[in-house]
Amino acid sequence: MQDFTHTQVDPLHKRVEDVNKAGLSLIRSAGSAVSTDNIEADLDAVNNKWSKLAEQVSSQNLLRTSKWCKLAENK
Repeated sequence: MQDFTHTQVDPLHKRVEDVNKAGLSLIRSAGSAVSTDNIEADLDAVNNKWSKLAEQVSSQNLLRTSKWCKLAENK
């Protein structure tokens, strides 16, 4: 699981941060007459999906760690 986190999740985290920075930059640079609602909604959707993924990975890591500790205690 750590390998998956290191090779898959960590690089995605960087990309999500980059998307957020670019989106926020677009929002800030938009004129007052320009609607940024769609960009804001898209950023919210990306962040919600990322949060769910991060939570699931964290839960899996906790579950595996807990099982590993129980196995170690039984030895």
